[in-house]
Amino acid sequence: MRETKSHTLPRGKVDHGIVYRRDDEFCGWVFTSGIWDTADGSILVGFKRNKNLYRGAGDVHHDNVTEEQKNEVMLIRSYDRGETWDIDNAVPIWDRSTTEAD
Repeated sequence: MRETKSHTLPRGKVDHGIVYRRDDEFCGWVFTSGIWDTADGSILVGFKRNKNLYRGAGDVHHDNVTEEQKNEVMLIRSYDRGETWDIDNAVPIWDRSTTEAD
């Protein structure tokens, strides 16, 4: 069995940054879509993406970004341990707008 090394930072040593951002989209919910640290040093992040015009607080209300909404689950990769992210190569892995309701 192949072992992988943990790349954890010491407590309190966390870097924050933007992985993906567009002014006309709401993106988030990484905790339901996943984060993967690969053996080649890549990091993959899954997230939900929804069109959003940010006209008011209602546009980002919880009900507008929940499971019932028609959104996409996206996947983006960093090849340098999260230093840079190429948003032009983010790919939809599940387009919920084309999924029929149960």
